Amino acid sequence: MSLSTGILLGLVLGAGCGVFFGEAMAFLRVVADAFIRLLQMAVLPYVTTSLITGLGRLDQGQARFLARQGALLLLLFWAVALGLVVLMPLAYPDWQSASFFSTTLVEPRVEFDFVSLYIPANPFRSMADNVVPAVVLFSIALGVGLMRVDGRETLIANLDVLAKALTRVTNFVVALTPIGVFAIAASAAGTMTVAEFGRLQIYLLAFVAISLLATFWILPGLVPVLTPLRYRDVVRVSRDALITAFSTGSLFVVLPLLVERAKEVIHQFQPDADDSSSVIDVLVPVSFNFPHTGKLLTLGFVLFAAWFSGIELSLGRYPVFLASGLLTFFGSVNVAIPFLFDLLRIPADMFQLFVAVGFVNFRFSALVGVMHTLVLSLLAYCAVRGHLRVRWRALLRYLLVSAALVFGLLTGARLFFAATLEGAYQQYELITARGLLGQPVQATVHRTPPAAGPERERSGSALERIRARGVLRVGYNPYLLPFAYFNDAGELVGHDIDLAHRLARDLGVELELIPLDMRRVHEQLAAGLFDVTTGIVTTPGRFRAMWFSSYADLTLALVTTDHRREQFATYDSVREIEDLRIAVPRARYYQAMARELFPDAEVVLIDSEKEFFEQEGEAIDAMIHVAEAASAWTLLYPQYSVVVPQPGIVKVPIGFALAPGDVELLTFLDTWFDLNRKNGTLEALRRYWILGQEEGVREPRWSVIRNILHWVD
Repeated sequence: MSLSTGILLGLVLGAGCGVFFGEAMAFLRVVADAFIRLLQMAVLPYVTTSLITGLGRLDQGQARFLARQGALLLLLFWAVALGLVVLMPLAYPDWQSASFFSTTLVEPRVEFDFVSLYIPANPFRSMADNVVPAVVLFSIALGVGLMRVDGRETLIANLDVLAKALTRVTNFVVALTPIGVFAIAASAAGTMTVAEFGRLQIYLLAFVAISLLATFWILPGLVPVLTPLRYRDVVRVSRDALITAFSTGSLFVVLPLLVERAKEVIHQFQPDADDSSSVIDVLVPVSFNFPHTGKLLTLGFVLFAAWFSGIELSLGRYPVFLASGLLTFFGSVNVAIPFLFDLLRIPADMFQLFVAVGFVNFRFSALVGVMHTLVLSLLAYCAVRGHLRVRWRALLRYLLVSAALVFGLLTGARLFFAATLEGAYQQYELITARGLLGQPVQATVHRTPPAAGPERERSGSALERIRARGVLRVGYNPYLLPFAYFNDAGELVGHDIDLAHRLARDLGVELELIPLDMRRVHEQLAAGLFDVTTGIVTTPGRFRAMWFSSYADLTLALVTTDHRREQFATYDSVREIEDLRIAVPRARYYQAMARELFPDAEVVLIDSEKEFFEQEGEAIDAMIHVAEAASAWTLLYPQYSVVVPQPGIVKVPIGFALAPGDVELLTFLDTWFDLNRKNGTLEALRRYWILGQEEGVREPRWSVIRNILHWVD
């Protein structure tokens, strides 16, 4: 059995065991992690030694020619990859979207540092930290320096011995690949759920289709067009490297294998090609440090995120996007994607979806990366040897077939998605269909405030009155999404309504929910219309009229239309807007803050968020609000976005309000919130209502033995 057949068999058997046994295969994750570490163990030393010896054997003229030809070919590959990225949105049908609040809105961005990534102050520290680009630059510098050193043959011979030993280690580990791939596939198929990929099926199908097309036609199809080498030889020798890279999600671990496979193709064509060792030993490790085609294809997620978020990118922004994407992809993808989201003003929480599809992204990216590295090395070798020739008839046929395949694939996918997927915006259901997370108590919900009765004016502390009547009266603001609002079923729900039910249950009483008037809430509290309110943002003016028991800090933000999001990214850019009009809730604190932050702006007072979204949104440039609540409103009005201007993040507290003077109730609420903070209740409510995550007991992974044979519960 060949190695590639064994790897493929391990992949199929592993996936089958994962589907059959389900979560019982989770223990194989240890075996999978151990195998990946074994694969990585010898790679970096091999890269270092092969670069030093490969460059050390070359003279300066060969090195310059190799660098020039390699750079031209790399530019060609980049152009192909970026072209596919630009064309990928052809597969996306019409769509409109919005999302819950994301912590990435307020997290500081990680700065992209080219210097530390590529220039090693301490090469040995870079090796220990696995900073591959810095190690490669050091190895290149040492190899170039070795070109002019007399007696270099002795060192090169010794390093050759080391490289052969490392190759034997790698080959031994590679021989274990069927077992490692079996463990990877079984643990992944047994524990991974596909539910989180439901919303991303359009991107996943388009990305997978383009990746397979690039791997098996676009890249290897260049070889017979430009060289005497054959297409089928390239695809044949790459099988084991393709399967291994796909299974592990890493191109890095198969670099030694790619070196051997590239030499194998060359020796089939030219058995006496003694110089292939030096050229390939240099090209494969060096090419790894530049963005490969598979890595660049993940730029397609940025355009998908823009489409998914309803953001239209003008043609004038594409050059900036592509150039920035190419440069930032020299580093980590997980750093580059958030940077590009900021650059194009795409909602930051889309990065969470990018992480969710990482399993697919990294594996298919590695798949394309294998073919990119192999084909680039073969073309560069043929250029050095003078075998690179353009066969114009074959090139024309290749271009026509490639164009037909790309456009046919993408337009066909678009028609398929348009016919099978519901195109209307439905994400408002994420908020309007939500019910209470906890078990509700017996409650009476008023839509209008009841008349104050004698009972409401009785003396005694608030806690005594609550226990005496057996009812907790809570005032609520029905327009404060996601803290208190009516869902589609006509139920009063929200973060603070959940808290009110829990508070009544802990007090051992029933619940009465009464709408409040934000302009008179202090009077209503003083009159005893209700005992406490749901969450109200604390300001100095309100604090003078009411007491607060705070349970969280919210983030001050601006709400504006999607297409203007970029204008509000920084405080300086906001101040530059002519005739700026800012909507502000009727609170002196916010009015003063608006005038301080934007002294030249016209401040427009509004009574509720709904007034801004339904009446004033087009006439007013932006609204000051808290990001956690505003994000929920954008689910109902997806044409709006939440922006936290930089630099600096302003926090405002929110808490239950009560009438001044009742120390006993205030102390009880403070202690009660502290207990719920420590037992995880507040965090669970935050995840459910503010971050939009689903809570509850996770169902076991579907498996044959559980769901069909019923051998286990």
